[in-house]
Amino acid sequence: MPPSRCLHLTPLRGAIDSALCSRGPRCQSSLGSAHYFSTSSTNSYPSPGPAKGVRTLRLKKKGPPQKAARPPEPGERKAFRKRIVLSNTNALPVKAIAPLSADAVSVDKSEVYTLSPDIIDRLRAVEAFKTKQGWSFFHTPAVLMTKESRALGKEMDGISGEHLNDQDAENASRKIAIKKSSRKVIVGEKGSGKSVLLLQAMSMAFLRGWVVINLPDGRELASSHTAFSPIHGTSPVQYAQPAYTSKLLKQILDANEKVLQKLFISEKPKFHLPIKEGMSLAGLLELGMNDQDRAWAVFQVFWRELTKTNSSINAAAGERPPVLLCLDNMSHVMTESQYKVLNDAGKLTSVHAHDLALVNHFAQHLSGAAQFPNGGMVLAATSASDGAKADAMCVGISIAETRQALTSGTPIPPEAISNYSKLQSLSPDKNPDPLALSNFHSPFVPIDERVLYTLDKADVIRLAGLNHADSTTLMKYWAKSGMYRGSVLPWNVDEARALSGGAIVGELEKKVVRYLQREPMVLEGETGGKKIRVH
Repeated sequence: MPPSRCLHLTPLRGAIDSALCSRGPRCQSSLGSAHYFSTSSTNSYPSPGPAKGVRTLRLKKKGPPQKAARPPEPGERKAFRKRIVLSNTNALPVKAIAPLSADAVSVDKSEVYTLSPDIIDRLRAVEAFKTKQGWSFFHTPAVLMTKESRALGKEMDGISGEHLNDQDAENASRKIAIKKSSRKVIVGEKGSGKSVLLLQAMSMAFLRGWVVINLPDGRELASSHTAFSPIHGTSPVQYAQPAYTSKLLKQILDANEKVLQKLFISEKPKFHLPIKEGMSLAGLLELGMNDQDRAWAVFQVFWRELTKTNSSINAAAGERPPVLLCLDNMSHVMTESQYKVLNDAGKLTSVHAHDLALVNHFAQHLSGAAQFPNGGMVLAATSASDGAKADAMCVGISIAETRQALTSGTPIPPEAISNYSKLQSLSPDKNPDPLALSNFHSPFVPIDERVLYTLDKADVIRLAGLNHADSTTLMKYWAKSGMYRGSVLPWNVDEARALSGGAIVGELEKKVVRYLQREPMVLEGETGGKKIRVH
């Protein structure tokens, strides 16, 4: 009935209810306890209990769900994230490939070389392998010797040739440009092989008996994920990183133990440590890696002993070899770090990365302010995928490339010319000096002078795509490993090079090894019978 009529009947229904309820207590069964103007159902009497001997279903309330998985231990997830797989038993072993040796730089054609187990263990100790380099696709790690890696090897021969001139006639006969030290920065776009070139340089240094010290990632130094403390007596204040330094000493010992066991301390250091006369440098590193508070002091003593001139020490202490000092992902240490300290006004300020003792040590050798008396090389690589914004570093690299091009008489790479430099070259008021800072950076924008000074004397290695010969050699190796099922014909190589941005080695691996295996198409009529063309 309409709502208006329901409202008119409300008193009447109340009278009916009172009359019915006077009949007995069961009036509630017919009327219920629901209120008028309500859509809820009426409540009924509870159902009778179960009959005797009948089992009923008992539904118990469940508690919160319990996690069956074990929570990860401290550091377990990071170890899994950084896990390196260097072999694949499903891949075919390539037996016709020679192991990498010191003489590989004398071969001018492109070749693929395997790494010996000893070199692999030493590279793993210094964390030279990266997680996304594709090592897990092949049976054993192998590297392609490009013109850049051969040039680095020949330069190492020149440094070792001077160092071993009186001992090794073979080295003396093939030494190239004699140089005491070399400082280089490796740049290039993402996937061009910058970290792999660092790995090849470390491999060749190990083969030549050098001491290799590697800082695997600049982010770990500047991200404030490790403890730091001020070093007393330094101006400006330098900050040590005890835990990281202790870990670095262990890496140096694990990678260079065979060499360091033959080198001994020439004089006892002036600080309280249980150092015996004639202790080896390997024993000295063991003291530092087990005591974080003294790790930085031990590193200083170790470096001072390692870089002493051979003519100034006793022959019984051992002849000091050249040193290779490497850093990957350098942009994080070319700007302000994530560490914070209180200034004189009581406000938090950022610590510059060059105020960290380890970073400052590397920067001094990269800039040429600190030398290698017995020869050495400093290598730093940028990162296009995980790098920090460092404008001063980019300007310094552009100036270094321009200086390098003017010295060698080669054209400046287009990648080295920034948009500001292109506009400034059209200005009638530009500085006639091609290396003037105003030609690379606006004078109205502040720039970090410390970073510019660090890169002032460094040479630049710019990596680009592989040439046709290197691409062919690499694809043949992939085919022999069973990772590429197509034929390595010239038009196959051209197709892969076109799809990988001009044979950028990282993109070439993605297109050939990972993606070009999905839709094979059989073509007849090609030379050699039926071949498989992979799209």
